[in-house]
Amino acid sequence: MNTQAILQSLSPVEQRILRTCYRFIQEDKRSWIDANDIYNANYVALSTLKDEDVATALIALHSKQLIESDGWEVSAVLLTQHLTDEQHKVLGTIVGFMDAFGKHAMYCHITDNMRTDEDIHSVMDSLAEQGWVTLTERYTVVAVFGSTPTHGEMGAASYDEAWEDFVAGKYQQCEATLTEIIESGIEGSALHETRGNCRYKLGNYQGAVQDYQMAIEIDPNDFEVSFNLAHLYHELKQYEESIRQYAHARSLETEPGRLAQLDYNVGGVYIDMGGLEMALTAYSSAIDLDPDFASTYLNRGNTFACLGRNAEAQADYAEALRREPEDAQVAWTVAWSRFEDEPPTEEDVWHLEQIAALDENHYTSHLCYGVIALQQNDLQNAQRCAEQALLMEPDQWDSHFWLAMIVARQGLSETAQLHLAASLNLGLPPNFTKPLAWLPPECAVQTCIA
Repeated sequence: MNTQAILQSLSPVEQRILRTCYRFIQEDKRSWIDANDIYNANYVALSTLKDEDVATALIALHSKQLIESDGWEVSAVLLTQHLTDEQHKVLGTIVGFMDAFGKHAMYCHITDNMRTDEDIHSVMDSLAEQGWVTLTERYTVVAVFGSTPTHGEMGAASYDEAWEDFVAGKYQQCEATLTEIIESGIEGSALHETRGNCRYKLGNYQGAVQDYQMAIEIDPNDFEVSFNLAHLYHELKQYEESIRQYAHARSLETEPGRLAQLDYNVGGVYIDMGGLEMALTAYSSAIDLDPDFASTYLNRGNTFACLGRNAEAQADYAEALRREPEDAQVAWTVAWSRFEDEPPTEEDVWHLEQIAALDENHYTSHLCYGVIALQQNDLQNAQRCAEQALLMEPDQWDSHFWLAMIVARQGLSETAQLHLAASLNLGLPPNFTKPLAWLPPECAVQTCIA
C-alpha cells in the first residue's frame, strides 16, 4: 500500500499526524516511523488539536500497524503532560497498549502534574472503574506515588530509586528496595517482575521464578512476565514448562516482531529437547512473522544441517548472511559450513581475518584467529585462542570442536576425543566435522573418532 493510498484511508486528524511523521523520516532519509517521530508528531498536533482527537488518531494508526508499541509509551507520556480532569478516558484508552514499565513512566508523569493524593485517587479510581487498570495496579500506584501516612516512606522516590539502580546494574540494591516495598504490604505485578529480573541477574533463578509467578498471578495478561518466565524455565532445563509458558505468552500478544522472537526462543527449546522437526516449525513461523530476522535463518540452517538437509541449510545460511553481513556469529558459521576436506586456502585465511575484525570482542573472533594459527601450525597460539573462546562461551559447540582439532595435532587423542564428544553433545551438525579430514594420518584421534 503506497503512501497516498494510506493517507486517503485516514481521517483529517490522522493525516495531520502521519504527514508530520513522514516529514520527519524524509528529512532523515529513512523509511520507518519510530517512537521519536510519534512523539514529535504528537507535539505538533497537540498545539492545534484536542487530546481526544490525538488519542483517536493514535489508536487508528496502531490498528493499521503504522506505529509499534514503543510509540505508545512516548505518546502516552506526552498526553499525560496535557491532562485535564475530563481526559481520563484518553489516558485509559492508551494504557491498554502499554507494558508495565510504560505504565510506570506514565504514572510518574500523572503524579508530577497532580498536587494532592485526592487527584491521584480520582484518576486511578476512574481508570479502574473503566477496566483500564487492575484493582491491584490502582492500589499500588496510589500507595507508591501517593503520600498517605501508611506508605509515605514508600513513595515515588523509593520506587524510582529502585528502577534507577536496576538500569545502572545495581541489582542487589534494587532487589533490597523492592523487597522493602513489597514487605510493607504493597503488591503489584511490576514490583514482582522487576524484583524477578534483579534476582535473575543475580543468579537467584528460583527466587526469580517465584517473583514471575507472583506477577502472573496478579496480572495473568502481562506478556513480558510470561515471556521472561518461559525463558527462565528453558535455562533451568524445565523444557515442558517453558513450552507451556511460551504458549501462554503467545496468547497475549499480536505484534509480529514479538511473536517472531517468541517462536525463535521456542525453536531453541525444541533443539535442546531433541525435537528437530518441531524446532523447524517454530523457526519457520518466526521467519514468516519477521522475514528480516537473520538469526532465525541461521538457527534453522543449523537445524537443517543436523537433519542432513544440507542444501536447505546452505540456503538459510546464505540468507542469514545476506541480511546481516556484519554479524560475526552469522559470518563465522557460514564460513565454517563451507569448509571442505582440504585445509583453508590463502583466500579462506583472508576471509577469516575479515570476520575476526567484525567484532574483536566476540568469541568467534578468537576462533577465527585460532583456525588461522592452526593452519599456520602455530599450535600454541591456536590453543590459546580456542581456550579464550571457550571461556567466553562455554555452551557453544564451536570452541570444543576446534580444541579437538588443535590438541589432536598435538597428539593428545584422548583429550581431543573428549572435546569432540562435547561439541556433538552441544548440537554440532555432523556436516561441520569435515575439517577432521585436515588432520594428518599420524594423529591417532582420527581413527578413534572414526
